[in-house]
Amino acid sequence: MSQVIVADQHPIVRLGIKQVLFNELNIRDVIEASNMDEVIWHIRRSRCDLLILDCTLPDRSTLDILHEVRSYQAKLPILVHGPDSCDHFALRMIKAGATGFIAKSCTLIEFTTAVRKLLDGRKYVSEAITEQLIRELQKDRSDPSWEQLSEREYETLRLLVSGKRITEIAQMLSLSTKTVSTYRMRVLDKLGLQTNADMITYAINHNLNV
Repeated sequence: MSQVIVADQHPIVRLGIKQVLFNELNIRDVIEASNMDEVIWHIRRSRCDLLILDCTLPDRSTLDILHEVRSYQAKLPILVHGPDSCDHFALRMIKAGATGFIAKSCTLIEFTTAVRKLLDGRKYVSEAITEQLIRELQKDRSDPSWEQLSEREYETLRLLVSGKRITEIAQMLSLSTKTVSTYRMRVLDKLGLQTNADMITYAINHNLNV
């Protein structure tokens, strides 16, 4: 029998996912987690066949949690779900170790298909994300692009644009303020920008869902 961890900060969302797992996929062994620390606690102590992970959990970076989960269970299937129109963020999740990505507005059929594929040892991404991956491979890499940023640099960009201060980002990512400031300077340099306001404009112009 498969064991699934459902990680989402909203109890009603966890309940809905559990009901789908029970009724449509006959999965009875479901563990709930409401934050990243609970996810890691269960990953370290439970036999798990699938992690369904909300990419907007508030307490830690999703990119960080993917790396940490991978350090404990390198081959664990991870299905990340997030907001609509988030192709750029989905690409980052996949590169960081997610084996599947779906939008929260996905249909019941798409959700159950994704779960079945991951439990079967395969991957799942939506058609829109697949198209974005193809476009990424076809892009001219000589142009300044957010895709040239490291994961830490991209996460710093995302959090700065969302209004977080350097001290808040340092706490969220378990880094020093000096290190975060260094990442900020690298982002500005790589993207040819000068200020945080430039970052916001850049994010809007490039349709980055932060």
